[in-house]
Amino acid sequence: NGRRAGLDLPFEAAASVARDEEEELYSDVDVFSTKVMVPKHNSFYLLSPQNPIRAFCCFIAHHNYFDLFVLVCILISSVTLILERPDDMIVASECPRAPAALDCSGLPPGQTELINCPMQADDPGFRAWGACGSKDEAPCCATQAKMDTLGQMDVVFTLIFLIEMVMKMVSDGLVLHKRAYLRSPWNLLDSFIVVISIINVSTDSSGSIRTLKSLRAVRALRPLRVIKRNPGLKIAVECLLSSIPSMINVGVVCLLWFS
Repeated sequence: NGRRAGLDLPFEAAASVARDEEEELYSDVDVFSTKVMVPKHNSFYLLSPQNPIRAFCCFIAHHNYFDLFVLVCILISSVTLILERPDDMIVASECPRAPAALDCSGLPPGQTELINCPMQADDPGFRAWGACGSKDEAPCCATQAKMDTLGQMDVVFTLIFLIEMVMKMVSDGLVLHKRAYLRSPWNLLDSFIVVISIINVSTDSSGSIRTLKSLRAVRALRPLRVIKRNPGLKIAVECLLSSIPSMINVGVVCLLWFS
């Protein structure tokens, strides 16, 4: 028994230190008859831990159901990235919107003026198509409709992720305190992805194709947000990143040895 107690002592001491740290950094606030731990510092110099708006944001942003909802949104938005082909944006942007229609009649064989029109002389697509939405619509209209749907979904997901980020900033504070939102590298990654998504959505109709493709490429980082919500995966990634300097040293030794 003495040996068992001696082995448990470090764990009990660590748990005691963690409880003391929580009591020092957090305050218990009642929200909907539920105790919510709100950081003791003021958020944005204005919102105290007892502020009802901040307490509500803390209750929602750190609730398990809300975290699960955001995780599902991340997974669905990651699936939409798979559905989008690299050339779909160009095809959709060059496809005329109703009431205009694609007219491929009179174009010479081998033409490169309209990418949605064929190039071979014997292709039956050398004709005037109907407007998108009609029975005789051009093949590019299906791609345009798909990109419109994915774009609307992207706006919805961006809005959800923005609301999550703002609520956590209000709840935890921005950057000046120990447990502030931007003190976490994973939150920095989240905020970077959200900001890029906002820029992408706001320039979706006015930006150039090259700019939009560059911004959309950053959306491939969205699945990385799942790492923060999986403790085991988070520890594995952090261990992998911390081992990179040692791996570089071993790689240099191997390079010198086999060269």
